[in-house]
Amino acid sequence: MLFSYRFRAQAITGEYVIFTLGDIPVRITPDAFILAAKPNSLILKLNTIVCGADMLDLFEGDVVRIKDNLYTVRYMRGFSLIRNDRFVLYYNQLNDFTIVKRNSFKKYNVVFKINKDYFTFSDIIGVKDGYLLTANIKTPIDILSVQQDTRTSINKKRLYFGNDYNENVLFMKYGRIVVEVKNGVYDVFKKFTIWER
Repeated sequence: MLFSYRFRAQAITGEYVIFTLGDIPVRITPDAFILAAKPNSLILKLNTIVCGADMLDLFEGDVVRIKDNLYTVRYMRGFSLIRNDRFVLYYNQLNDFTIVKRNSFKKYNVVFKINKDYFTFSDIIGVKDGYLLTANIKTPIDILSVQQDTRTSINKKRLYFGNDYNENVLFMKYGRIVVEVKNGVYDVFKKFTIWER
């Protein structure tokens, strides 16, 4: 699996915890889950899961200060920071920022795909021998075969990380949905290349 998003949730004790699907988030009540792959996992609130990118500890809905301006992290065909006047910054343009407010309200129900079946965090009910168990899929799931929804489509076809796109594989880098090109990555929606430094 391409762990393209990272996630953050708030514990019932108030702390924020960053995780991936590889940490095996298992629902223990209708509103709470633990990370089965992490010993002594805190109990986390299911309705506080927010998405973050492959880099930086910024998550959807967070507010940051850059110089004298406030920006909100948003996800729309990739992550960006947007100012009140609609000026946009991308993660590869960031040098220095201060987090002003962390968001803890779920924005989107993340969808995972395995073959032709789909599941969400609330469907995960356990783990057995390293395989995920879900309430809606009868067979155990090899976590390395799971794809994450990019929350976007091209020509009415839903895209998942790991899909082929013009003979390349879609993944996330610098918070953008990209494919690899020589000396960098190409943002398939903004149509620009981010050159490796």
